[in-house]
Amino acid sequence: MRKSILLIFWGLIIVFFDFRINSFDLLMNPLGYILVASGLNDFSQNYQPAKTAKAFTYILVVVSIPQIIIDDATVISEYWNFYSSAVSILNIVLAYFIFLLLIELAQAYNQTELESRSKNTMKGYLITMILVTFVSTFAINFSSSLGLIIGLAIAGFIAQIVFIVLIFKFRNLDEHTDYEETHINTEG
Repeated sequence: MRKSILLIFWGLIIVFFDFRINSFDLLMNPLGYILVASGLNDFSQNYQPAKTAKAFTYILVVVSIPQIIIDDATVISEYWNFYSSAVSILNIVLAYFIFLLLIELAQAYNQTELESRSKNTMKGYLITMILVTFVSTFAINFSSSLGLIIGLAIAGFIAQIVFIVLIFKFRNLDEHTDYEETHINTEG
């Protein structure tokens, strides 16, 4: 389980950070999503949220290919804004199912504190990222509200970091001995 959690963690790190040289993304998002899918694969047989998250991850592998050579920040186009918003929405949905997986893992290992933290982080993350996506979609119309845009960008950055740190906290979960098999979803 440690390896799978770390694959998800490092995959999301690659997706989150954007290192570019002449608009070329050195940390390619499709590679990050492939790592996330690999990590989710180990959970997908026993946990339905992992199976669903893996499907969204494969969609994001394909959809994020243009981001390898095109920098979101340099393109001003109605179609590119729609594309960026669609990718953001897919990322939010992916995060939602990863959160559900984390909650189920915490329940399966009787980690009530980690379960509670996952639920609270999920609420804050989803609210923040939906607001960030909504406001960034209409950012051109909010030129007088630059403070709001900057504030939401910072909140989105913090939400992403908190999400990634939460995933990292699950890396040693299988070392606990109080695992309950009753939480495993046996439906295929």
